Amino acid sequence: VVYNTINTYPLWPSNGVVVKNDKRNTLGATFVNIAKTTRDPRLLVVALPAEALKGNADAYLRYGGGKTGDLQSTLLEEAGKELLSMINFDYWEASAAGVPAIQLGAHEVNFSIAEGINRGWLAGNAADYYSKGVTESMKFYNISQSEIDKFLAANPYPGNTEKGLQKILEQKYMAFFENSGRQAFYNYRRTGIPAFDIGQSNANNNQIPVRWAYPTSEYTTNEVNVKASLKTQFNGADTQNGVMWLVK
Repeated sequence: VVYNTINTYPLWPSNGVVVKNDKRNTLGATFVNIAKTTRDPRLLVVALPAEALKGNADAYLRYGGGKTGDLQSTLLEEAGKELLSMINFDYWEASAAGVPAIQLGAHEVNFSIAEGINRGWLAGNAADYYSKGVTESMKFYNISQSEIDKFLAANPYPGNTEKGLQKILEQKYMAFFENSGRQAFYNYRRTGIPAFDIGQSNANNNQIPVRWAYPTSEYTTNEVNVKASLKTQFNGADTQNGVMWLVK
């Protein structure tokens, strides 16, 4: 989806004034930690080093992410201490056209095929599709082929094992960053990979919700069918923790 001056980029401020020190736009630890562990060059493009960590000689150790399960007060305190990385405003908000959005891209398709091969759903070479998925994602961020090759050499596909599946799903998650709608959550909900941080802010008995409850308006206008659906799927309970058929 290509944005322009009419269909403006969602992060573009309505007044056209980009504030390059907005501490609300800090990165989550799930993404940052995977990127640091794998030395992912995409991190250096999409985010800014945390001010308090800039002294590290290792470029990747200059980045920090907040745990998504922490309270907002905790994250605000960490941001105030300049321990968290913010998005790279010069990249994401260079203009009202911003960065194109992806709904179903080549990276996702290739990782999905790799997953299918890993799980034995179809024949093929999962390593090839894993590499293509990584490559397509990095090309989106204008990462050079030499850097892509370096990353793949350091992070090869481990084979059709549990470790291989985790590697596919982790890289699929990384490719979803700031695009692809809610696909990162949907894939986590289906697979549990990567592990999301659970803390006080979840406010859900140490669980991450898996569905949206039906809205009040549905009970008002469609009560009979709503109750029948709840009885069939969730033993009559309309909660955020009910496991739907799609996940099963």
